[in-house]
Amino acid sequence: MDRITSMTTFTTVVASGSFAAAAQRLNVSPAMVTNHVRALEERLGARLLNRTTRKLSLTEAGKAYFDQAALILAQIEAADSSIAELQSTPRGTLRVNAANILQTVVVPLLAAFNAASPEITLDVVTTDRMPDLVEEGIDVAVRFNPEPESSLIVRHLGSFRIICVAAPAYLARHGTPRELADLARRCRSRAISTPTTPTSSAPRRSTGGASRSRPITASRRTCVPAASSISSPNITPATCRSSHSIRTASTCRRRCAASSTSP
Repeated sequence: MDRITSMTTFTTVVASGSFAAAAQRLNVSPAMVTNHVRALEERLGARLLNRTTRKLSLTEAGKAYFDQAALILAQIEAADSSIAELQSTPRGTLRVNAANILQTVVVPLLAAFNAASPEITLDVVTTDRMPDLVEEGIDVAVRFNPEPESSLIVRHLGSFRIICVAAPAYLARHGTPRELADLARRCRSRAISTPTTPTSSAPRRSTGGASRSRPITASRRTCVPAASSISSPNITPATCRSSHSIRTASTCRRRCAASSTSP
């Protein structure tokens, strides 16, 4: 027989003072009460009750067992009551997983839920992958994946559609794309570099009426000093501006000096 039931029957007999009264309180027959007490004594290997036609009394073993049994049954009752209270007032930690794309919809709903159930602590994680609910200890997942082939309980909450949007300035500049390939072509066109600046020529030095020239190209590394930055009297601004791609005035002076002394 069930040990807890036999224990409950025994303590009820002691508290009631007779088998008949215990049977009435437990809503069972007196024979069933007798069977539970006898089975308990056989399992323990000790006599718990002294029976006479007029009254019952506890043996020494019965007294010790009654004290422990009453304590155990009280703890079981307290455990049952705590679960009943938990069911009536939700509390604890609720671990929620949601798809990243759904967080703008799910998070406000969870905030409203938490306001209605303040004793629940929400642990919310958003991911792109479908998690293993059992392995990762997740209580509920809000996903838009296909229904999994498993023992998970699935509920349909709603539907949504994904649309592609663009800024009006982008459409005015590039036009409205008709397919994904249009977007890919526009992205590639942004990676193409612009043509280089056309070159021009300026005289380097004059010899015998003939001019030799060197092309000058526009570059971020070209630095031509202004006249105020040239201190050497042997280097004129005209000579400097028509010559070198340089970064400092000192480099300009050295190169222009070398150019003026070369044959």
